[in-house]
Amino acid sequence: MNNFCGGIRIDKNTLKIIDGVICDVNAASVDKSKAVSTCGQLWDGALFTVVKVGGAGYITLHGSEGEEIGAPIMGRGNCGVGLDGRFFKIVNGAVTLQNGFLLTVDVTPNDAIITVTNTDGETVDPVSGNAKQFLLKGIGDTYTVTATKTGYTTEAKQVKNTGDQTFTIVMKAST
Repeated sequence: MNNFCGGIRIDKNTLKIIDGVICDVNAASVDKSKAVSTCGQLWDGALFTVVKVGGAGYITLHGSEGEEIGAPIMGRGNCGVGLDGRFFKIVNGAVTLQNGFLLTVDVTPNDAIITVTNTDGETVDPVSGNAKQFLLKGIGDTYTVTATKTGYTTEAKQVKNTGDQTFTIVMKAST
């Protein structure tokens, strides 16, 4: 089976197609009658939903009980379909599913450098184009947010991934 459907190329490690419907790679079946779409390409309604932003539809995830999980970060797939940038990225030309929630760091002074690390000490890359937004994976996991700037005391604080959130750090001038 190829990795193309309706012009979209999918990453076979994270997504697959069952009966013409894009679903999670671990799905065993899909209910085609509950599939969602923005452009005619069907997405598994058990995992995905459509959110309208400025009149355009974006494919995003919904929680296990179907609840909304916040406003999408508008992005595009390799075929132009609107995809939520919190959960999808293009890797080697293919749409890849990634799980995560957006952490926005509001820091004073505004030009401080922010780093975020997980419990294993691995650095989380900022969202493309914004050095103060980070995609956190495991819900409930704890991350360390560190702010540094010459002339200020370095601040390192813990944040728990509870979903999309803004985290504030106010640095103190060093003496």
